[in-house]
Amino acid sequence: MGSSACWQPVSWSWPPSTPSTGPGRRSAPATRFEGVLGEALAHGYRGIRVVADNTPLVRGDDESFRRWLAWEQLTDRFQSKSMVTGVCFFDHAALSGAPS
Repeated sequence: MGSSACWQPVSWSWPPSTPSTGPGRRSAPATRFEGVLGEALAHGYRGIRVVADNTPLVRGDDESFRRWLAWEQLTDRFQSKSMVTGVCFFDHAALSGAPS
């Protein structure tokens, strides 16, 4: 395995239009997670780790926050059935208004 297969940053815009669009249908970010996981497994890795700064996702209006919570539930279910470790973090200073 080459070093380039070891680290693959993946990014996309938030929010997904919907966490899922009905039974059996996936959002674009969920589909990308599945694709990246499939590539990692094909290269001999046992899973993937996802690190995400969720600060901007919780700073919006109530509807944005509800979409983010629905996304979290979707990804939690995905992680529970897949070889995925997710680490989400928040910038406390940005959320509390405290100086950085």
